[in-house]
Amino acid sequence: MKQSKPPGPDGVPLLGNAIDYVKNPFEFREECTEKYGGLIYTEAGSKPMYMVTDPKYIEEVLVTKNEKFLKPQLMQKRLNKVFGDGLLLSEGDFWRKNREVAQPAFYSDRVTDYADTMVEHAERTVEKWTPGETYDIAHEMERLAVEILMEALFNQDREFEESAIGEAVHSISEKYDPTNPSWYVPNWVPTPVNRQYEGAVENLEDDVDDIVRHRKENDENPDDLLKLLLEAKNDDDHQMDGDLLRDEINTILLGGSGPMGLALTYSWYLLSKNPEKREKLTDELDEILGGDSPTVEDVREFEYTEWVLKESMRLYPPVWTLGREPSEDVEIGGYTIPEGAAVNLTPWSVHRDSAHYDDPEAFRPERWAEEVADERPEYSYFPFGGGPRQCIGRHFSMLQGQLVLSTLAQEYELELVSDEDLDLKISTIIEPKDGIDMVVRERE
Repeated sequence: MKQSKPPGPDGVPLLGNAIDYVKNPFEFREECTEKYGGLIYTEAGSKPMYMVTDPKYIEEVLVTKNEKFLKPQLMQKRLNKVFGDGLLLSEGDFWRKNREVAQPAFYSDRVTDYADTMVEHAERTVEKWTPGETYDIAHEMERLAVEILMEALFNQDREFEESAIGEAVHSISEKYDPTNPSWYVPNWVPTPVNRQYEGAVENLEDDVDDIVRHRKENDENPDDLLKLLLEAKNDDDHQMDGDLLRDEINTILLGGSGPMGLALTYSWYLLSKNPEKREKLTDELDEILGGDSPTVEDVREFEYTEWVLKESMRLYPPVWTLGREPSEDVEIGGYTIPEGAAVNLTPWSVHRDSAHYDDPEAFRPERWAEEVADERPEYSYFPFGGGPRQCIGRHFSMLQGQLVLSTLAQEYELELVSDEDLDLKISTIIEPKDGIDMVVRERE
């Protein structure tokens, strides 16, 4: 194996490139991608960090050599309290067995059973909104995503404010914002952020434990995702229970609500900024739906609706960066990435790379026309990750996104209150720092 380092930007003594990573997270990654190519060497303090931006190298990390790349130890240490041994953090045979147990609950044909639930909750939002009023669309889409997931997972029709999920999502976001001092403070230090975080996680665990306990102690047997998780086994009779079941439910709740709520948020933002694209969307909805509620069969006919969602996740991928750590020395692109180094795969910068996308900063859903999209490398777009660890809920999320988008867009146009650029907050996801205020208007 070759031992030389790939090219990369100069750092400063002791800190390396850490300041750039924190102060200018998006610009720094985009500039490195443009200037240095597909494999970039940086440092955070004394720790070597490799930025992987070439789709063929990304495929090596996520697919062909995935068993040599683990979730970073720091990530496992920081997020273990929330996700424990769930699919997000577990590794090896233990992860494989759990994935085999959980996967059938998220097969595309099984997920379609929840289409009516998704549409019903979207229609409630239609009824709840008052034309002419202003709403924080980031909050509204998060609320909607959580309420859909609560019913699909637990068969519980609960208001967002009654659940512990929202509190947990925001506490995790606050705790793991690298621009916030809380990121660098151990969990055991009793700072206000840490106390809020600890309390939110405990409330979520208590909530989930109560729901599972109630289900086991009663004869209720609703046909929901919890039932499938409780009953599922793999070929070795391995199944989930106890703390492991709670860890998996936490993973589904937090991983399944936040990202898709944000994808819808950014879709509304971009449609408002590009009214001609919004008109193309509503033209398709009028032609296919004609004012009726959307169904799974309608989703199979959608074209532009799906493109809008995909293009929104290209420009604003909710999970904006993925971390890996080699378990041994691995050769990528002719360079050796040493065991224990930090490896970053960043959809944000890859999705905006002019090598793969013409006019990459522009919102152009048409770029997802099949004949155009097929010309791009597969891993030039990976909002749900890829390989064996690709997001287990991607079919659920894409179905939900299209059904919610089509239900609301048939009835309303959403207009931005301010034309200022988004101020984004980063943590494990990217979200609008102060929400996005939009005025709801009935379609003419």
